[in-house]
Amino acid sequence: MKVKLLILICIFSSLAQVYSQVKVGDNPNQIDAASILELESVDKAFVLTRINTAQMNSITPLNGALIYNTDDNCIFQYNDNSWTSLCSGNDDQVLTFDPITNILTLENGGSVDLTSLINDPDSDPTNEIQILSKTGNTITLSNGGGTINETISTLIDNGDGTFTYTAEDGTITNIGTIGAQGPTGAQGPQGDQGVTGAQGPQGDQGVTGAQGPQGDQGVTGAQGPQGDQGVTGAQGPQGIQGVTGAQGPQGDQGPTGAQGPQGDQGVTGAQGPQGDQGVTGAQGPQGDQGVTGAQGPQGIQGVTGAQGPQGDQGVTGAQGPQGIQGVTGAQGPQGDQGVTGAQGPQGPQGIQGVTGAQGPQGDQGAQGPQGDQGVTGAQGPQGIQGVTGAQGPQGDQGVTGAQGPQ
Repeated sequence: MKVKLLILICIFSSLAQVYSQVKVGDNPNQIDAASILELESVDKAFVLTRINTAQMNSITPLNGALIYNTDDNCIFQYNDNSWTSLCSGNDDQVLTFDPITNILTLENGGSVDLTSLINDPDSDPTNEIQILSKTGNTITLSNGGGTINETISTLIDNGDGTFTYTAEDGTITNIGTIGAQGPTGAQGPQGDQGVTGAQGPQGDQGVTGAQGPQGDQGVTGAQGPQGDQGVTGAQGPQGIQGVTGAQGPQGDQGPTGAQGPQGDQGVTGAQGPQGDQGVTGAQGPQGDQGVTGAQGPQGIQGVTGAQGPQGDQGVTGAQGPQGIQGVTGAQGPQGDQGVTGAQGPQGPQGIQGVTGAQGPQGDQGAQGPQGDQGVTGAQGPQGIQGVTGAQGPQGDQGVTGAQGPQ
């Protein structure tokens, strides 16, 4: 910018030295003989220096200097060591009269002594001041008292973007419109963030939207370490036994899994004496099964008792070889259920057979009434926070709003 200004000054200086006159714009070879500088254009404007009030007051130019004040949006003229706005349309001044000195004074200078007119020694009242009036630029004293010419400068809006300025001496100057606004400067650094205001009251909860479709089930995470076993609560009373459903057909025997390594044989405990076998009573006829009574309300869950210390686990004995399972015979009809005799002592546990395939699931029974809610257990430790997901792409920048009034 400084280089362009320097080049422009050099051009003007060279033109002034050669021709003593400068014509800028259209018809550069046509200039009035009395002009030192002329501007001519039908699509461009002459733009005055644009400064604010503080910058204007810091300048002391020659009388007649003009600037455009950006604070007042007006053209100012410098004259007699002060800047004067040209946007008021005239330079109306306050006219004051001192009845003691008989001096009539204009605000920005100029006065007249009216003593000779007021203190006229003769008795004729017609040659004394009675009315002071103003018409146009002339202040008139009635009854032939005389007149005072007041000069006025004006700035008229021509309605086409230009202004006509008439100085106090009658000189007329045409002023063009202000040029197009220059490009917006770079944005300054962002200021510090203000203090966050107090949080407003929580609004009413909106209506719950319709439930969206269930997403695909995520991959099952690795199983965490098993926590300590909780204390076993006291066993509640056994409910009434429901009707036994028909036995489903036995599934095919699954293949025998590979045998794991044999553990060390534990010490065999001493076998207790076998009790005498009770006499089996005669089997009576089976009575009709009674109607199942309504399920009673679930009792309040008792407080979980303290867990006793876990005993040492005995050494697991060596597992014997598993025998070949025989073919299952056809199931005979179920006989009437006899009276259950006294239970004899439990014999040694036999080798566990291969688990058969699970039969089809029976129909689900009606849901019983909900029991009282148990005491809420202590909250477990918070899990490790998951990894923060990658940040999504930045959205498009919104449209810049219209610029407000200046």
